[in-house]
Amino acid sequence: MLKKFLFIISCFVFTFNLAQSQLTVTGANFMVYSGATVTVKGNISSTKNILGLGKIRLDGDNLQTINMNGFSIPNLEIDNADTILLTGDARIGNS
Repeated sequence: MLKKFLFIISCFVFTFNLAQSQLTVTGANFMVYSGATVTVKGNISSTKNILGLGKIRLDGDNLQTINMNGFSIPNLEIDNADTILLTGDARIGNS
């Protein structure tokens, strides 16, 4: 149990650092809990659904791309003064 807990903590720290620039999800589950917001200044790409009831917020100053490869984002907020480019299929779960 302790090893599993340490793994979850290390994944959280790793994903938190990614949220400051790019968000890339490959081969692992990424969950945004209800009430939480992950702010992304760069691009988003994923090969799995982003889980949870939280929000992904695109907040860049330049072009940002989204490629979810047909997978979903639970809630997406766009606050980008430039452009958002959809480079692959994406589904928005709630809002």
